[in-house]
Amino acid sequence: MQHPKNKSIECLILAAGRSQRFGGPKLRHRLSPSGEPMIVHTIRRYQAVFERPSVVIASHDDALREIVIQTGVHVIDNPAAEQGMSQSIVQGVSQTSSSTGWLIALGDMPWVSESTVQQLLAHAHPERIVVPSYQHQDGNPVLFGAQFAPQLKALTGDHGGKVILQSPDARVRRIATGDQGILRDVDTPADLINRSKR
Repeated sequence: MQHPKNKSIECLILAAGRSQRFGGPKLRHRLSPSGEPMIVHTIRRYQAVFERPSVVIASHDDALREIVIQTGVHVIDNPAAEQGMSQSIVQGVSQTSSSTGWLIALGDMPWVSESTVQQLLAHAHPERIVVPSYQHQDGNPVLFGAQFAPQLKALTGDHGGKVILQSPDARVRRIATGDQGILRDVDTPADLINRSKR
């Protein structure tokens, strides 16, 4: 369960992508050994820390919605999913505007460890961005303090919050971690094969 001081931080899991490079609905792809759909595997990671994460899905994706609803999370519709990842962030932040911060996670990154999420939350601050790093490489999820709400709501395109991180006035704290999961996303079926060999 989430630590009491972090109860006002919202967890947003972005799951409105088109899976073009995967060749099919990757978030519904079942991962071994659990046999759960990828999105469920990801959700479980964050449910171990947050009381009720929110999952942002494309408004027309009824098949994914059915799977996600069964996990008990809060579902946020993104009617403009075709405009890129940024619109999922815009919708998520706009519909949870009372939060003191947003941990923004990706639905196709199911191997992030619970301890990494706890580390990020431990450094949360309304005026700070907290980023995990592995061997000096920035990864996901990223925690944005409430001060960045206007920038998050103004995002466009498919670059997510990277443009905010690159802003010269952004207060960014990088947290070194031994968690390779912060870099492991699934773009193609080969990413699943490569993961199984590690």
